[in-house]
Amino acid sequence: MALNNVQVWKVAMDTNLWIYLVASIFFCVVYLLRNYIRLVKISLSLDGPPALPLIGNVFDFFSLNVINEIKKYSTHSMIRIWVTVIPYLMIIQPEDIQAILSSSKHTRKPFVYSLFRNFIGRGLILSDGETSKLHRNILQTAFNVHGLEKFTETFVEHAQYLVSTLRDNVNEDMNITKFINDIVYNIQAETILGLKSIKEKNGKNETPELPFKVNEMFACYRLKRPWLLFESLYKLTKKSKIDTQQSNHYIAYCYNLIKKIEESKRLQSSVMTNDETKMQTKEKISLLEYMVNMKQKYSYFNDEAILDECSTFMLAGLESVSTATACTLFLLANHPECQKKCVKELDEIFNNSATLTMKSLKKMRYLEMCIKETLRLYPIIPLIARCLTENIKIGDQVIPAGSSVFISPYLTHRITRYYSDPESFIPERFDTQNSNEKLHPYAYIPFSAGPKNCIGYKFAMLEMKVLISSILRNFILEPTANKRTLLIRYRMTIRAHGGLWIKFRLREAM
Repeated sequence: MALNNVQVWKVAMDTNLWIYLVASIFFCVVYLLRNYIRLVKISLSLDGPPALPLIGNVFDFFSLNVINEIKKYSTHSMIRIWVTVIPYLMIIQPEDIQAILSSSKHTRKPFVYSLFRNFIGRGLILSDGETSKLHRNILQTAFNVHGLEKFTETFVEHAQYLVSTLRDNVNEDMNITKFINDIVYNIQAETILGLKSIKEKNGKNETPELPFKVNEMFACYRLKRPWLLFESLYKLTKKSKIDTQQSNHYIAYCYNLIKKIEESKRLQSSVMTNDETKMQTKEKISLLEYMVNMKQKYSYFNDEAILDECSTFMLAGLESVSTATACTLFLLANHPECQKKCVKELDEIFNNSATLTMKSLKKMRYLEMCIKETLRLYPIIPLIARCLTENIKIGDQVIPAGSSVFISPYLTHRITRYYSDPESFIPERFDTQNSNEKLHPYAYIPFSAGPKNCIGYKFAMLEMKVLISSILRNFILEPTANKRTLLIRYRMTIRAHGGLWIKFRLREAM
């Protein structure tokens, strides 16, 4: 049956309405995704490792060869990495890194960091904005000169125990990672949580098995299975239940410690010592006790905040200090000329005196150069990520707000215009007295940089100096045959695949 004019008009209008609706939805989606589309266009114009559809470069992160594969991009200013369907731009040059890390506007962490939340808490690493600033201001006092000096006493005590343990294993090929991990774990337990380890003559060093040491991290498990990035799907898995149990366990454990400290203080005195003043005195307190006292002063610094910071400091400190210390010892064993320079410096500093003090630690300039060179070659955190809150120009490209960027200290530390022969271990690079050129402040970022840099980096450097100097004063470090190559594996931090093997020989009495 033929349609009359009115019916034809109605059909045409209905068709136009549908076209209008579809077009409107299309343009709304394009508008909402405009920055994503711009970012994809930029990414497609950049070099980067080959990526799989939908998966991207996720599996590359867990390859044993990923670190070596990515080295070839150190001459670029920017490359792209796909994390599933999300393009991340990796910024390499110090000038561009400075524009991001030095700004208080780009402190927000991208989505991928949320996967580590149950493992490292919501402390300074994951927090941003006003909360991060407030917490950082409170914790800064604990890491000033006076606070560090008191921590040094603990470092020395544990270093002496480590030396006595190593004496029982001289002239043997040793994987030092477990020894260093255990001693750093005990130092962290005492300085952060106030838990002293029980040192026994039978060689056992017993510290309560804290949840921080036994917890398993599931972020990598989820990244390998992108569908589990959706929280609703992840919660259906057994791993999620274990993850939640671990989180609840450490919360209950630390909460119990907080209540014990508060009860102890109530019994000791009705008047609580001003803890910021206490940090200036010679009285030694743990970081947890300091935070509990700050809770009385700042209402926003509650139990939840303390729990988060405890988790962050325990795990970040354990991973970074233990790996850096073990790597430095390994490199010194494989570079005897550098080891001799360290020992000569130590002999001159101590001059038959056995006392290790804050003053003597400051004089260990060459040892500090060796540690810095180790961290240049093997920065413990090889990737830093940020979410841009506003447009930023990198080279000829304008990176849109909302983009996620990676910063790789591992790549930046290998730029040849700053580091000639970048793969070689040359501690003298950091000799400021002999250096003719000033290093760009963002060409060396093992502890990040800017307003979100590592608050405990001085703590870490002192701890490493104490442990390494104590070992060098007592032992000659020698490489182990067929185990002289350092194979790097990436988890959340850099790890030595297959361990780090050294032979210790007793040094003649000084």
